[in-house]
Amino acid sequence: MRCSERKVGKITQYNLDLLGYVCPVPLMRTKEKFQELAPGDVLILETEHARAVRNILDWACREGFTIDVDEEGAGVWQVRIEK
Repeated sequence: MRCSERKVGKITQYNLDLLGYVCPVPLMRTKEKFQELAPGDVLILETEHARAVRNILDWACREGFTIDVDEEGAGVWQVRIEK
Protein backbone atom coordinates (compact mmCIF):
# COMPACT_ATOMS: atom_id res chain seq x y z
CA MET A 1 0.00 0.00 0.00
CA ARG A 2 1.34 3.41 -0.98
CA CYS A 3 0.06 6.67 0.39
CA SER A 4 0.93 10.21 -0.61
CA GLU A 5 -0.40 13.62 0.29
CA ARG A 6 -0.68 16.94 -1.48
CA LYS A 7 -1.83 20.29 -0.12
CA VAL A 8 -4.41 22.11 -2.27
CA GLY A 9 -5.15 25.43 -0.62
CA LYS A 10 -6.30 24.66 2.91
CA ILE A 11 -7.40 21.15 1.96
CA THR A 12 -5.06 18.20 1.96
CA GLN A 13 -5.57 15.49 -0.65
CA TYR A 14 -4.37 12.00 0.23
CA ASN A 15 -3.85 9.26 -2.36
CA LEU A 16 -4.07 5.64 -1.28
CA ASP A 17 -3.01 2.83 -3.64
CA LEU A 18 -4.96 -0.29 -2.72
CA LEU A 19 -4.28 -2.21 -5.93
CA GLY A 20 -3.69 -5.89 -5.23
CA TYR A 21 -5.58 -5.95 -1.92
CA VAL A 22 -8.83 -7.87 -1.42
CA CYS A 23 -11.56 -7.50 1.20
CA PRO A 24 -11.55 -6.62 3.96
CA VAL A 25 -8.13 -4.92 3.66
CA PRO A 26 -9.15 -1.98 1.39
CA LEU A 27 -11.99 -0.95 3.72
CA MET A 28 -9.80 -1.34 6.81
CA ARG A 29 -6.99 0.78 5.29
CA THR A 30 -9.51 3.40 4.14
CA LYS A 31 -11.03 3.68 7.63
CA GLU A 32 -7.56 3.88 9.23
CA LYS A 33 -6.44 6.66 6.89
CA PHE A 34 -9.72 8.53 7.26
CA GLN A 35 -9.18 8.87 11.01
CA GLU A 36 -6.12 11.05 10.23
CA LEU A 37 -8.02 13.45 7.94
CA ALA A 38 -9.39 16.83 8.96
CA PRO A 39 -12.87 17.95 7.90
CA GLY A 40 -12.76 19.02 4.25
CA ASP A 41 -9.74 16.82 3.42
CA VAL A 42 -10.05 14.39 0.53
CA LEU A 43 -8.97 10.76 0.22
CA ILE A 44 -8.54 9.36 -3.28
CA LEU A 45 -8.01 5.63 -3.48
CA GLU A 46 -7.53 3.16 -6.29
CA THR A 47 -8.55 -0.47 -6.25
CA GLU A 48 -9.36 -3.16 -8.78
CA HIS A 49 -11.43 -5.20 -6.33
CA ALA A 50 -15.13 -4.60 -7.14
CA ARG A 51 -16.37 -5.85 -3.77
CA ALA A 52 -14.00 -3.43 -2.01
CA VAL A 53 -15.50 -0.53 -3.98
CA ARG A 54 -19.01 -1.57 -2.89
CA ASN A 55 -17.94 -1.96 0.77
CA ILE A 56 -16.17 1.42 0.81
CA LEU A 57 -19.15 3.15 -0.82
CA ASP A 58 -21.57 1.58 1.66
CA TRP A 59 -19.41 2.69 4.60
CA ALA A 60 -18.91 6.24 3.24
CA CYS A 61 -22.67 6.64 2.61
CA ARG A 62 -23.51 5.46 6.13
CA GLU A 63 -21.02 7.98 7.55
CA GLY A 64 -22.46 10.80 5.42
CA PHE A 65 -19.29 11.56 3.44
CA THR A 66 -19.29 13.01 -0.07
CA ILE A 67 -18.16 10.34 -2.56
CA ASP A 68 -17.41 10.04 -6.25
CA VAL A 69 -16.39 6.94 -8.19
CA ASP A 70 -14.78 6.72 -11.62
CA GLU A 71 -13.77 3.60 -13.47
CA GLU A 72 -10.24 4.37 -14.63
CA GLY A 73 -10.32 1.50 -17.11
CA ALA A 74 -9.71 -2.24 -17.22
CA GLY A 75 -11.50 -2.80 -13.91
CA VAL A 76 -9.61 -0.20 -11.86
CA TRP A 77 -11.72 2.25 -9.87
CA GLN A 78 -10.78 5.56 -8.35
CA VAL A 79 -12.86 6.48 -5.32
CA ARG A 80 -12.83 10.07 -4.01
CA ILE A 81 -14.15 10.61 -0.48
CA GLU A 82 -14.41 14.01 1.19
CA LYS A 83 -14.50 14.13 4.96
